[in-house]
Amino acid sequence: MSTPKASYRILGIDPGTNLLGYAILEVEGKNLRPIDIGVVYMKH
Repeated sequence: MSTPKASYRILGIDPGTNLLGYAILEVEGKNLRPIDIGVVYMKH
């Protein structure tokens, strides 16, 4: 029987002047899986 691997999520943010990029990754052991990746457009 194998030991269950701990998993967690990482939120990455790339701030910018007019654009904000983000990514949510799930980490399980040595495996990375993208959950959501996107861009938020800022208005003046």
